[in-house]
Amino acid sequence: ARLAAVQADAWGSALELAPYGGKQMGIIDLPATAELRARVDDALADLDAICASRFGSPFESRCAGLMRQLAAVAEVLDAWVRAQAVFVRLAPLFGAAHVARSLPKQAK
Repeated sequence: ARLAAVQADAWGSALELAPYGGKQMGIIDLPATAELRARVDDALADLDAICASRFGSPFESRCAGLMRQLAAVAEVLDAWVRAQAVFVRLAPLFGAAHVARSLPKQAK
């Protein structure tokens, strides 16, 4: 039952996008993403405790699979936040009028 509760809590989340620069693109909401990342970490800790329990051996393969999936989610979230930080820093440069004239395709 606890394993199912951890799984439901971990997978019952969604990323929220916030508008950026008045365009039809969005960026992930960093506070919501930090909260999601914390929930993933909590789920990983719970799964580790379940797997390490002496009663966890029947669920070992399921625990291991869920832990791999959650670790991948955490890795993707971290990479996305890093990439978004670079994008937010560079977007104003490519939006500048003189750059847009020099590099019209890249400025779109």
